[in-house]
Amino acid sequence: MNNDDFRKWAHTAADWSADYLASIGERPVRSQSEPGAVLGKIASSAPEQAEDMQHIFDEFKSTVPDAMTHWQHPRFFAYFPSNAAPAAVIAEQLAGALACQCILCRQHGLSGYRGTKLCNPSPRQRGAPISSLPSFARKEK
Repeated sequence: MNNDDFRKWAHTAADWSADYLASIGERPVRSQSEPGAVLGKIASSAPEQAEDMQHIFDEFKSTVPDAMTHWQHPRFFAYFPSNAAPAAVIAEQLAGALACQCILCRQHGLSGYRGTKLCNPSPRQRGAPISSLPSFARKEK
């Protein structure tokens, strides 16, 4: 996929996502599909040649949403009420674009200990004493 096609399909996916979240309350909370129904819609083997992205997207729209339990539905009272909040969806898109593999601290500045500072609230925000932190994280600016 070239960059122009990526841009087009990223926008298409973003528009679909916004429409989905705006209308999620109109869907049934749980899937109305019978067990195995989706499996019957999926090809038994991968295609030999790349498929047109419009075909892939249309297949997604006609198969996946109706086979889902909609965790963000206003009448679904489950354990994860904000894992697909709009800000989280955008963050996931950015993380996917970066494809960051934080295996070693020295790979880049956001992995390892430095990433910890971005993800964890400061001791003062948590109300914890600085002395409770590991030694590498005790620096306060």
